Amino acid sequence: MTALRIGTLSSAFGSVVAVSNELAPDAKKIFVDIPAAVYQQRTAERAKAFATLTELATLTERVKTERAAGPVSDDATEKLRKLRVTYHATCKTDCTRGVIFAAITKQLFWAYVSRGDAPAAMAESKLLEHLDPTAQQLIAKQQEDAIDKAIGRVSRVAA
Repeated sequence: MTALRIGTLSSAFGSVVAVSNELAPDAKKIFVDIPAAVYQQRTAERAKAFATLTELATLTERVKTERAAGPVSDDATEKLRKLRVTYHATCKTDCTRGVIFAAITKQLFWAYVSRGDAPAAMAESKLLEHLDPTAQQLIAKQQEDAIDKAIGRVSRVAA
């Protein structure tokens, strides 16, 4: 069964590559190159933060389990706070708007909600109001800009 899936995947990949190679250069940039570049950038970011993401996954499961039974423990909440501080310290630029920082912040938000700590939950929710765009939003924006640029070129040539 696995060999069949791998064969099907390989065949599909080959078909996608063949179709993308037939696209006009502008279309290939818009529909292939832009999504691929965003994917590669996000993959590199996640690879650098592998240890943080591994610990976050463990803490996320713990928070879900504790929330189901009652309020999240002081220990789990403190570990989330420390994880966020440690992650932020590793950033070379401001990462408070990024996906990983947001994921930690969301878990802290839910921890505070479960504990009935409205002021702390509100503070965490305020941090989530100013996030970088998701991968999908970033791809859509870059594609829109590339399309506008191509339309501008066509308009100038047609005029």
